Amino acid sequence: MALGTVIAVMYPFSTTAPLSQKLATAVINLVLGAAIGSLINGTAARVIRRRAITGDYQSGYPSSTL
Repeated sequence: MALGTVIAVMYPFSTTAPLSQKLATAVINLVLGAAIGSLINGTAARVIRRRAITGDYQSGYPSSTL
């Protein structure tokens, strides 16, 4: 994601647009890249499933489910 954001920020400077438009486009691309990266990171952190550990902890062995 970071590499894509860097490319999107640098791309406007390779065009023939005026400098003010290049800067505005680069800033917008940076903000969008940061927002998308943050959303993806937050979503990925919530998707991870943690396995519940059940059993008899006093004996050190899992409890029977029969």
